[in-house]
Amino acid sequence: MKNLIKISLFSYIFICGICSIQPTYAASTIESITVSDISITPRKDKIIWVHKDINGTPYKRKYNVTQKKWIGSWVKA
Repeated sequence: MKNLIKISLFSYIFICGICSIQPTYAASTIESITVSDISITPRKDKIIWVHKDINGTPYKRKYNVTQKKWIGSWVKA
C-alpha cells in the first residue's frame, strides 16, 4: 500500500512538472534603431550667472546659454 501511494504521488508530481514546461515566445520583434534616426532636443534652458566688476563694485546678470540671450539687467551682487 505504501509503494502504491509513493508511486502515485511521484507520478502526479512528474506529470505536473511535465505539463508546466511550456515554450516561451516573444510577443513582438524588436526593431533596431540607428543613431541617425534619433534627434535630441533640449527640454530645459541652461541659465548661468555672469559676474563682473564695474568701478570696483561687483555686478551679476543671468545669461541663457541655450538661446544665447541675456536675461534682465546687471544687479549689484
